[in-house]
Amino acid sequence: MNKLIALTVGALFFMAAQGHSSESQAVDQVVAVVDGHPILRSELEGLRTSLSRQGEEISDLGLLLERRIEDLLLSSRAESLGIRIGEKEIDETVESIASQNEMTRVQLYEAIANQGLALLEYRRLLRDQMLRMQIIQKEIEPLVNIDQADLVAYMKANRDSYSSQPEVQLRILANAAVQASAITESIALVRPTTIEWGNLAPELQEWIANSPTPQSIRYFPSRGGNAGLWVQYILLQPAELRPLAEVENEVYERVRREKIERAFQHWFSELKARTWIDRFPHQ
Repeated sequence: MNKLIALTVGALFFMAAQGHSSESQAVDQVVAVVDGHPILRSELEGLRTSLSRQGEEISDLGLLLERRIEDLLLSSRAESLGIRIGEKEIDETVESIASQNEMTRVQLYEAIANQGLALLEYRRLLRDQMLRMQIIQKEIEPLVNIDQADLVAYMKANRDSYSSQPEVQLRILANAAVQASAITESIALVRPTTIEWGNLAPELQEWIANSPTPQSIRYFPSRGGNAGLWVQYILLQPAELRPLAEVENEVYERVRREKIERAFQHWFSELKARTWIDRFPHQ
């Protein structure tokens, strides 16, 4: 999805036009009440359309209802915390997004329109996102603590991303003409070479993966008609975690995001549990 509008947002709704036909009345049925605030089916249909324009397809009405309930609860909590997002703040965010994408505001709005997203709808999405972020800053971030043990634990859990490559110590003799009886003596004169695993030829990787005995010697024929190689395996140094100092900022930010998301989900579950929500059967 285009990063211009790829925002994690609360639900967005549109009221359906009022009519007097039985079809219109059926569409506008109340599907839930949240602290006295009714939610109409038409709101969920509008939400479905809005999410579809953002590239998120949700057909299940129950899931749409939960998204709408989340939107209402977050808006209500923001109001109780005194959080207000005015047009000026939204304008500043639009300018920032346009600048990040090397666009003018007009060009940004044109790109949004080309994706089928109305200007007012896009600004509402921004407002919802900004509300959520400010709630997190006030309610969630002060409760999140991160220490060095958290960072190391994350690196160990994601070892493939934060480990050095294994290293192999070899002696390599590029002389196929040496008599087999003299190979051990000849290769012993060569200084060991340390090579990262990713730089080894596939034949060597396969040989070493089968755990040769240290000091084992093997001949590898050349692929291109040149002299082959006599190789002596010495040692495989397993991959190790990189020093924390090299990646601390990156790891800290990843741990921070994960902890905030978990804390937010817990906080929101408690908020939901304290709220009177009455759901009605719907087709």
